[in-house]
Order: sequence, then structure tokens, then C-alpha cells
Amino acid sequence: MLDIKAGQHSTAIGRLDTRVVKEGELAKEVAQRYLANMTELKARGLDTPKVGVVAITNNDRKAINAEIHGLLAKKGLISDQSFPKRHLDDPKLTAAEQTQAVTLQQKEVDTLIYRKTYREIGVEKGDVISVLGYDLTANRIIAMNADGKRMETNPQRQDYFFPAKLEDREYAAGDRIETRAII
Repeated sequence: MLDIKAGQHSTAIGRLDTRVVKEGELAKEVAQRYLANMTELKARGLDTPKVGVVAITNNDRKAINAEIHGLLAKKGLISDQSFPKRHLDDPKLTAAEQTQAVTLQQKEVDTLIYRKTYREIGVEKGDVISVLGYDLTANRIIAMNADGKRMETNPQRQDYFFPAKLEDREYAAGDRIETRAII
């Protein structure tokens, strides 16, 4: 932990033990290790132990979080009744990628949040737009605004928007949550 606080991330990661897991078993293995580490720390007398999980990809992180959530519910450590919460996930696009409808489609972007007013297409700063589809030959996004009005936008021309993918996350009483952005 001291290495991480000092900004020595590679040193901290180098100190970790490693395991080879079968293809498709990463999330399950990490969840089991998470529970084992939590149990061990509680046995040492820590009331609220903290166990960190580091994942290389966003998809791995999501799968691991879901597996930990399910395992904790199964063991009765959190409520077995979950509640979905809508979440706008960042598809991690570069500024150049964001200007191409084909890339937005490939990354399954289904929501745009405008950071600037564009009167020519009828959006105001802060508007959340639902993507209906894409016209790849014309590099256009076909969308619908909050009033249900259909619209088209050119991501090269009207480029001050945040692309997102709408997802559901499951939460239950007892879950521990750490955010990386303002909610």
C-alpha cells in the first residue's frame, strides 16, 4: 500500500503474487480470492477490512465486480435482493475515434451527453440524447432527444459531446462502492 501511495504502482504490482487461471475463469477466481482475503483480515481482528482488486480491462473489472457481488450475496454477506441502477459507462474513445460514427457503433455507444449548445440540430448544453442508429456512409448519428424528436448529428461537426453506453449495475444492502467519478 505504501508503494501505491508513493506513486510506485509498478513496484506495488510486482510485489503481488500471481496465478494462472483457465480461460473464462478470471472473475470467479478473483471473487473467491477476494472473499478469502476478506475472511482472513476479519479473523485478524479488522472490523471493516479493505481488499483491492486491480483489473487490466474495463470488461474484466465489470465481470469481477458482478462475480464478487454474487458470491457475497450467496454467502449472506450482503443482501440477496439486488436493485438495478442505470449507469452511463465511458467507452474510452480518443477524440479522433469519437468523430467517426463507425467507431461509435462498434463501441455500442447508445447515449450522447452534449457539452455545448448546437442550435442547428436542436440540442442544448447538458442534453442527453438517445442513439437510435447510425448512417455510416454519411457519418451520421440518428438519435432522439428527451422530447422524443428524431434528429441527426455529425460527430465530426458537432463534436462536443460525451459518448456513453447505458448499462444496469446491481446493488444490494451491504455492498461497498467506490466511484471514480462524480455521481
